[in-house]
Amino acid sequence: MKQPLISVQDVHFTYPDGTKALFGASLDIYEGEMMAIVGQNGSGKTTLVKHFNGLLKPTVGDVLVEGISVKKQPLGQLAQKVGYVYQNPSLQLFCRSVRDEVSFGLKLAKVPPDVIKKRVEEVLDTVGLLDKIEEYPFFLTTGEKQRVAIAAVLSLNPSVLIVDEPTTGQDFKRAYQFMEIFERLNKEENKTIIFITHEMRFTTEFAQRTVVVNDGKVLLDGLSTQVFTQVEKLQEAFVTPPQITQLALQLGSLGIRPDILKVNELYAEIKKEYQDLKVG
Repeated sequence: MKQPLISVQDVHFTYPDGTKALFGASLDIYEGEMMAIVGQNGSGKTTLVKHFNGLLKPTVGDVLVEGISVKKQPLGQLAQKVGYVYQNPSLQLFCRSVRDEVSFGLKLAKVPPDVIKKRVEEVLDTVGLLDKIEEYPFFLTTGEKQRVAIAAVLSLNPSVLIVDEPTTGQDFKRAYQFMEIFERLNKEENKTIIFITHEMRFTTEFAQRTVVVNDGKVLLDGLSTQVFTQVEKLQEAFVTPPQITQLALQLGSLGIRPDILKVNELYAEIKKEYQDLKVG
């Protein structure tokens, strides 16, 4: 049986101030998945994800990364396996140039200078920031800072990339291009991509799997096509299905299947039903 890359096992978590955030969360994540974790503010989704690379440790329960408890792995070692990009990229930026920012982790890992130079240029090219390589990071736009933070994480070549609100500070076109970068990393390099988001349009477009977190528990977990048809459960978590899925559900009486997430899929389904009616 295939071993999960990350296994969350009945995790409970309480912050030092006594705030309880997770109540028995369980979840297995496998190599090559591209998945979204969604939920309202305060649902526990970010707290849950910070357990994936040891930024937080369970109060009760355990999290295994590659079969080993996060409690037994140094944070630096976990960071090379599971990269994490914060919602606010400024929290991760502190160097005087984009080049220094992206090369920082590689230098700590004692990677040879010639390899560092090549790797930095590769990842900056991947995120579309090679022309900003000598810029001061804090003079960049929010979206550009986000891309620098992602490039810095990618430079370490982690198996898993976690991005908290990846479309922060970006217009729709740039956000879509950004999601396409993650999709390419997933398909071409078999990286496991996990993104925390409130943007359902990107979830339905790019995530094969969706996890809905509510009140510190995993409420729904499955293929995105299955999750977004469970309207009552989604309402319980204050998550609204994408508009195209809502429309498909309303057209169910006409023979339209409910598990539609994209406009072109709905168009094809309506066209098919119309042609069947004409033939009939």
